[in-house]
Amino acid sequence: MIKLILKYLMFGVGGGCFLFVAHLMTLNLSDSNEMQYILDNFTTYTIGYIVIGIGFFGGAIIHVAARLSLGLRLAIHIGVGVVTLIIVWIVLGQIPTDNPVTVILNLTASALIIFAVWFVCYLRDKREVQKINNALGVEKPKKNG
Repeated sequence: MIKLILKYLMFGVGGGCFLFVAHLMTLNLSDSNEMQYILDNFTTYTIGYIVIGIGFFGGAIIHVAARLSLGLRLAIHIGVGVVTLIIVWIVLGQIPTDNPVTVILNLTASALIIFAVWFVCYLRDKREVQKINNALGVEKPKKNG
């Protein structure tokens, strides 16, 4: 179990670093003034994005608990990730808290992106399970009625 926890933590660190680099690349392409601020606070932002990565990618360990329904696992996984994201973004000053409409729009856009990424991963994993089942000769259960 310790190896599994460490594996998911490392996924989180790597995922957080990837998200940070993707954010920097986006800022660089958009010619944003925010880039210099982030570079001036590089260590703080790096740690913040690693924490976000651990919240999302590390939180995926909940999917090991097969006895929980997919909906509950998803709610826990995404819930932990989103709460972590919001806390870190507020600490880093990434969510302007002076205008509630901006906060709601930022969080809604973030939630849609997060769901889209999860959905793509879900479809990929579903295809992988189908391939494995086909290789093993396992038939799909028939639905009643």
